[in-house]
Amino acid sequence: MVNPAPAGRSAVTWTTAQKTPSQGAAQGGGLEDGSQALTAPPDTMRHTPIRLLFLALAAAFGPLAWTSGQEMRIHVIDVDQGLAVLVEGPDGINVLFDGGNPGDGAGIVRPYLQSQGISTLHYGVASHWHSDHMGGLDEVFNSGFKPTIQAYDRGDYQRPTYSEITQYLNSVANPTNLRATPPLGLAVWLGNNAE
Repeated sequence: MVNPAPAGRSAVTWTTAQKTPSQGAAQGGGLEDGSQALTAPPDTMRHTPIRLLFLALAAAFGPLAWTSGQEMRIHVIDVDQGLAVLVEGPDGINVLFDGGNPGDGAGIVRPYLQSQGISTLHYGVASHWHSDHMGGLDEVFNSGFKPTIQAYDRGDYQRPTYSEITQYLNSVANPTNLRATPPLGLAVWLGNNAE
């Protein structure tokens, strides 16, 4: 059985750079008990399949956070064509999943992290070698947000050689053990039984 969220709170906060959860509730996202539904306003769903994946993750992790009173937050940062997602774990572990296009890291992602009070990234993830996903990661990492634990990417198999990839590889070259390819089935601990 899933524990209900306390009145006025949700276990997972879904945010975007354009809308807040309360604006989503004003558009019909509120639940009977006053908590927020795990949905995003329709106009923020440009990349519906990817955002639905993160919505499913939010729903899966929600009950764990409800039992502790702490929240896991998933921020889908609007980088237009591309992807950038910040996951804040219940115990303060921060994961940046992709960084948008070249220019988005410095122009959108880093300012968004700062506006949310994020000072440290623990993990970075480059999902694949397309520039609209990993093109801005080097800008974020080189501006004081280099992951302190691990930077994951898909490894060197079929890695293209264009400039955005070289810039990313240079940004995670030191320390030498920062860059890694995650093994199949890896679970990253986000704190308070969330992974």
